[in-house]
Amino acid sequence: MSSIYERRARSSRLCSRGLVILFLRFFWIVAIVWCEFGVFFYSLSGCRWPDRSLTQLGSSDAAHGSSANANANANVNVKPTRVLLVSDPQLRFKRGGGLLASWLAPDPATSYVRKAWHAATRLRPHAVIFLGDMLHSGRYIKDKNDYEDYYKRFNDTFSVDPSVPVYYLPGNSDIGLGDSPLFSVHAHDYFKKYFGPLNQVVTIAGHKFVMLDASGLVDEDYRRHTIEKTYDEWMSSPDGTVSFVKSVAEESTSEPIILLSHIPLSRPSSKSCGQLREKGRILAGAGRGYQKLLGKQTTEFLLGSLRPLAVFSGDDHDYCEVTHMLRRKDGGLTPETIIPEITVKSFSPSKFIRRPGFELLSLIPPTPSSSLSSSDADARSFAYDQCLLPDTQRIWHTIYIPCGVLTALLLVYVNTTRSRHHRRVSSLAPISLSPQGSPPPRHQQHQQQQQRPESAIWSTFSPARPSPGMGPVSPTSPLPPSLRVPSGKGGAPGTFHASSSTPGGPTPRDSPLLSPIAIFSDEDDREDALTPAHYLAPYPYARPAAGAGNGSGHGSGHGHGNGNGLLNGHGHGARMGGYFEEEEAPPRRARSDSLFGSGRGAQKGWSWSWSFVLGGRRRRMTIKVPAVVLRVVWPLHRQLMVGESGALGRKRRGLLRRLAGDVLSVAWPAVAAWSVVGWLFF
Repeated sequence: MSSIYERRARSSRLCSRGLVILFLRFFWIVAIVWCEFGVFFYSLSGCRWPDRSLTQLGSSDAAHGSSANANANANVNVKPTRVLLVSDPQLRFKRGGGLLASWLAPDPATSYVRKAWHAATRLRPHAVIFLGDMLHSGRYIKDKNDYEDYYKRFNDTFSVDPSVPVYYLPGNSDIGLGDSPLFSVHAHDYFKKYFGPLNQVVTIAGHKFVMLDASGLVDEDYRRHTIEKTYDEWMSSPDGTVSFVKSVAEESTSEPIILLSHIPLSRPSSKSCGQLREKGRILAGAGRGYQKLLGKQTTEFLLGSLRPLAVFSGDDHDYCEVTHMLRRKDGGLTPETIIPEITVKSFSPSKFIRRPGFELLSLIPPTPSSSLSSSDADARSFAYDQCLLPDTQRIWHTIYIPCGVLTALLLVYVNTTRSRHHRRVSSLAPISLSPQGSPPPRHQQHQQQQQRPESAIWSTFSPARPSPGMGPVSPTSPLPPSLRVPSGKGGAPGTFHASSSTPGGPTPRDSPLLSPIAIFSDEDDREDALTPAHYLAPYPYARPAAGAGNGSGHGSGHGHGNGNGLLNGHGHGARMGGYFEEEEAPPRRARSDSLFGSGRGAQKGWSWSWSFVLGGRRRRMTIKVPAVVLRVVWPLHRQLMVGESGALGRKRRGLLRRLAGDVLSVAWPAVAAWSVVGWLFF
């Protein structure tokens, strides 16, 4: 018997509860580390600086040998300057708490931005430009200390090597747009003190970057439009955006201009943004504290005054690439006047997009023959490309939620299977193999009668005649042919038989054990193996009497018993040394009805069918619950949904405790890994 149980244990060792929990721990540690940190580096693994485009274009120009491209060979060997363009980080404001509170209870958007920035800086840019909306609530901060703490959090999140220059454009979330009592009157002053001037010009790789205060330009546009004056007639304040643009346009320089504005330029509503945009187009619109596009006259004023090589903007959160046609002073249109505008994606998660991103800009010094207008040589002095960050919604929908459901089902299955297996094994009586021995005392025979035998297999072998003082033994008459089961050499000398292993107990020659058969408890099976239900169906219910019988095996009273101790009447009969008395059958415990029906029906599977008439013929449709689902759901329903008291209720509570313990056992290593990796790298 021990070898049988060892083989069964070895076969189920791979599905043991401990091994499943160990596997789930390892899986969730890998999943958390990958989805929270590794996916950011994987999403940028294919992101490359567009340096190759500049090198290829410069080589092709040098091969032509034209006068305009005479110095193209020099540009081929020049190392491009790499500029990282970031739009709308919108760092959330959090009052107090410090670094420890931010780590223990992080904001999801802030955590995403921190991890995305850590991955983006691995690209090692030479310069970084933020296109506005650095702070989500910068325009609402009225206290100087709060703004200073806010700025420090921004610097801690977007930390950059000190050798890398960083430039900032003001956005409507930083300084506000329009008049509102909610906006801080010190927002402009705070921005100038911590981030820099509102309007500025910087030169990078021979290109002049003109950075505008788009919010101030919109405010001036409203005031100009109120008095119905053009931009040429408008007298702007000395520190206003219009005056700044006019001063830049009056400077005599050969450097091409790249215009940077937080708010995109005006364009027709039907103009497409290209295939890289997730959905829709940028349409004109305005509200309290924002405006989606600059005005048409403002756009013409900027393009006509600066004649930029390209325009980069933000604020829309989604990517958009359009072209603007710049009219010459003589009114003609030529291909050289096409100006591209790229609206950079938001760097922080937003409800308008699924995948945030940023822009990579590579620059080489323009050729000396380049003019102020946009020409072929100027166009080849820069190249840009977009990089995308991970989609958090997709991670939740495709990894976290499905894997969480599968983990819960697997833990439920393992615990319920273990509970059923434990109940079946524990119901088995201890077995020992021994030859015939002395009978047990009389007081132990009554206890053995109350227990089920290990096996219900009988043979024609009859035990030895009882000695004086012994209790009744099994009958000696043969069983009916329909119930007789071959038992091998039951009466051969030296044959070992199954008996109780109770210390000092008897070893009567019961039937030999042919195979280990698990006997289920009364909760699962009411049928008595020695008195099948189809024999007792027409007769009243019988139970062992308190007194001992005569052991003869013959019935008495109104009915009679056969030699095998099986009742074929409704009187008394002998059975294993006890008597059966007539008694009215007690009410049988009904199985609970539920969504899944009875236990027998749940094992067979459940189906719903109905008939209908279609096309003049009666048809039937059947929907059946898969057996795999019932194997998992039915044990859970039986353990958790069936309200029973006593031992089964305690088992149900024990199952819930085991499930809760397993969930915590699987979860805490993943949480610990997330905390450690986040603390070390972010």
